[in-house]
Amino acid sequence: MTQFAVLHIQKGTGNGGAIGRHIDRVGKQKNNIDQERSHLNRKYSYNPQDRSWSVNALQGVNNLANKVKKRIIEGKTDGKTIRKDAVKYVSVLLSMSHDAVIRNINEWAGENYVFLAKEFGLKNIVDFTVHLDERTPHIHATIVPITRDGRLSAKEIIGN
Repeated sequence: MTQFAVLHIQKGTGNGGAIGRHIDRVGKQKNNIDQERSHLNRKYSYNPQDRSWSVNALQGVNNLANKVKKRIIEGKTDGKTIRKDAVKYVSVLLSMSHDAVIRNINEWAGENYVFLAKEFGLKNIVDFTVHLDERTPHIHATIVPITRDGRLSAKEIIGN
């Protein structure tokens, strides 16, 4: 049987509210979600000061729009006005074949977190959620495309 991995990247010009509600399972959801397994979904975060991980159950709204806005305020230092059509966040979906065996969800999630941190910058990861309530386990990560020199530039971070 052929197994595969998926990395889907999509630019977002809005505030991220709609995708945030889907990630946090707030409001009406699609039919493919097994509500009885939603308690298995987890938020991952990394604290670079003490090099520690935290893993928490989803608990209501974590307000992705506010996380994106906060990262832009903290990281964007070039002084330029943000264009109306600017890409403010990048939505990343990481997945694999639904029949692939994941022996350790935390290890799989951690490896993907490290990968995204290397590619896009640790501070730019504003949300990292593992969904286990659908047929295929997958990760939703939200990245704010701040460059090393403090510009908001998805083109530089992920390409054209």
